[in-house]
Amino acid sequence: MQKMNLTREQLYTLVWKKPLRFIIESYGGTYQDIKELLKKYNIPSPENGYWSKLRAGHTLKILSLPLLAGKKEKKVIYEPKQRVSRLKNKEVHNKFTAEKQQTHQLKQAMPEDKFVVEARRLFQKELKGDVGSNRLISIGSHALPINVSAKMIDRALEFFILFILGIKQIGGEIEMKSNRTIVLYREERLELSLREKQNRVERLNSKYSWETYDYLPSGILVFKLGENSWDTKEWKDTAYTILEDKIDDILAYIPKKIIKIQEERREIERFRLEREKKYQRQLELKKLQTTEINNFIALKTNAELWKNASLMREYLQAMEDAAKLKGTYDVKIQEYLAWARKKVDWYDPLVDATDDLFEHMDKLSLTSTKKLGS
Repeated sequence: MQKMNLTREQLYTLVWKKPLRFIIESYGGTYQDIKELLKKYNIPSPENGYWSKLRAGHTLKILSLPLLAGKKEKKVIYEPKQRVSRLKNKEVHNKFTAEKQQTHQLKQAMPEDKFVVEARRLFQKELKGDVGSNRLISIGSHALPINVSAKMIDRALEFFILFILGIKQIGGEIEMKSNRTIVLYREERLELSLREKQNRVERLNSKYSWETYDYLPSGILVFKLGENSWDTKEWKDTAYTILEDKIDDILAYIPKKIIKIQEERREIERFRLEREKKYQRQLELKKLQTTEINNFIALKTNAELWKNASLMREYLQAMEDAAKLKGTYDVKIQEYLAWARKKVDWYDPLVDATDDLFEHMDKLSLTSTKKLGS
């Protein structure tokens, strides 16, 4: 295939002279790629069925080439992207075999990780020679979280050998705690798991309504990091790549994810501190407000008491003056005035004299604040 290097006019002429299939075969790409190229350069193309109608003898209108708005007429240079071919089963096997050879070399260089050794032992115990089993096998909550069919066990273990080695190389480690397997990195934890995806196959002539489908292993490995469904990330085999090729991507993702987790935690802590400060300010304001209200109520109360005390003193003075004027100012009047003035001195907040009989008396209500018998 050759690289396209045409003017708009030349490509326009070619589009109306040959079907798009000819352009694709000559220059590569897909139908959608060429349609997007024509749209980009505002080149009209025949509608669906144009070439069939033309072969049938119909006279059809050719759309004229419009000016390219805002752009000078220039060449159309196009080279299709290199497309990754789909992997066949044999190619997947070959890639896995190469990964296995690499893993074997690593085993010779250093001892196999204890978690992988234990997982291998548990799988052998679980299978008990039933290597043709067509079910997913899990080895429990106290081992590597692997859930695969018998034929995928080797791949799963080889994946973990490479993955655990990579984790150690970036300064992390694998830890099992509280029935969970986690990546421990910079004091942060990410839960992990490896499973084989299942295909749902409709069951024919099922005896019971709840037995409508069978779930069969698909041969596709899926690796997951994270615990909550809204905050997890998965990597899996695709038609073009196998999971083992994505270990570098996973290892690059982990530090970025940890940084994000720590930033989010700092943001949550900052928000918590701000909320706590706001709450403390509200408490202090409420406390200050209560103090101010109580002080004002005391001011108002004392002012009223003082006003009443002043009025009573004026009244007692007027009583004394009237008695003297009438000639009735005797010992009895004098004793009453002396008693009354002492009570007013007790009542007046500016004097606040003591009074044994009124010691537990409320000045506003003039009722006792002391319970009987206490």
